[in-house]
Amino acid sequence: MPKGQGCNGSLREVVRPDGQPVTYTYDALGRRISKTFQGITTRWLWNGNTPLHEWREDVTAPPPDKNEITTWVFDEGTFR
Repeated sequence: MPKGQGCNGSLREVVRPDGQPVTYTYDALGRRISKTFQGITTRWLWNGNTPLHEWREDVTAPPPDKNEITTWVFDEGTFR
């Protein structure tokens, strides 16, 4: 169930049927830059409208020595 929205209508928080909240943040261009659920934050870095990097951070654990980062490379003008 949606709980909050930003001024531009972007979804800020959802409370799942099991009562667990999922929160989202966005950049100034309206692109989702993070999602947090059960202490894990997934973050995205964008190049225009194309996701460039994705990584996860455990916000309940000490800072890791190394984060896992996913980098995408797409054919121009596609998501392939």
